[in-house]
Amino acid sequence: MGSARPTLQSAAWAMTGFFDAARDLLREDRAATELRLYFYAVTGAGWTEISRDVAAWKRNGSRRVVTAYVGTDHGLTEPTALDRMSRAGIRVRMLRRYNGVYHPKVLWFVEGTHGHLLVGSNNLTLDGLKNNIEFATITRLAATDGNLIGWHDAIHEASDPLSATLLASYGGEREAFGRARAKAKVAATFTWSKRSSSRSGTGASSQRRARSTSKGRATTQGVAPTSRAAVGDLGAARGADLIVEIMPLETGTGGSQIQIPMEPARAFFGLGGRPRARTKVTLRNTATGEQRKLTMTRFGNSTARLVVKELDYRDRPCLILFRRTAGGVVKFEIVRKSIDPDRYRDLLRRCGTPTRKGSRRWVLIAGSSSRP
Repeated sequence: MGSARPTLQSAAWAMTGFFDAARDLLREDRAATELRLYFYAVTGAGWTEISRDVAAWKRNGSRRVVTAYVGTDHGLTEPTALDRMSRAGIRVRMLRRYNGVYHPKVLWFVEGTHGHLLVGSNNLTLDGLKNNIEFATITRLAATDGNLIGWHDAIHEASDPLSATLLASYGGEREAFGRARAKAKVAATFTWSKRSSSRSGTGASSQRRARSTSKGRATTQGVAPTSRAAVGDLGAARGADLIVEIMPLETGTGGSQIQIPMEPARAFFGLGGRPRARTKVTLRNTATGEQRKLTMTRFGNSTARLVVKELDYRDRPCLILFRRTAGGVVKFEIVRKSIDPDRYRDLLRRCGTPTRKGSRRWVLIAGSSSRP
């Protein structure tokens, strides 16, 4: 069995393939013993659309179970939906330990080594099921692929069963974030504090390595130096490393023009101290390899300004790692809390406390290799 079922709404006609296919499978399937739901976002309205069919599917077999692996990225999942699913006998698991964004939209009817996969771009939301332009496909599994099993196992290990404590934590932080964003009137990205990274070595062991490798390095701001392991993604360096916090509000369209305090602007970028002083900077994006030359200018508010076009308000909170290479090129990497929360928190912690309320945090780490 296999068919393409696009979801499309227009003025003249509509196709809601993912939703129709999900209901068809739930009503017709007699062989599967487990239903696994993997969704980036779940809302109460979306769950309402399929909840009765899921309950009926579950009742049609004495040993049938339903497990939902639900993400919290960007705060789109509604806590009330998770609570309702749990009360309906669904084994809800919240994703907590991973890098990037948890983004699948999958129904897996597990039937021994066989089964069905319904995969689409649709979230378990009212718009995802009925209103958006989406695409979905159904696959009949003749045999379960090892890669699929490994994918599921990784997601299972990255998640924890829903509990009252986790639900209260997520719900409270999501509500507080919404109030703060409305007050600030600027876009930002929600990241649940209970979420961590899958990257190894970002916790206590990383901090121990940082302490053991900090000899011979000096830092400004009077804060503890970071380890090369923490900024190692930028590659080998001959020079100082600069970590700069990006503030919620920056100048320029979309927040791409950032302000850098004068001390690191002089020490790292070589900007002069005179009013309207300028210096040329060659930046290279470590993610894309793109290289470009820019001009950094000193302004009257004792800051220097630099345009990093890859930045967007939706990236907040984030920080930038700068590293000067042997050829004078400055490599940079944007570290987003929503993508790698452990690394973001570790690097921000190394920047120390703000010098005053609301001020930008930064740290300059000078290695012995930077000396002539």
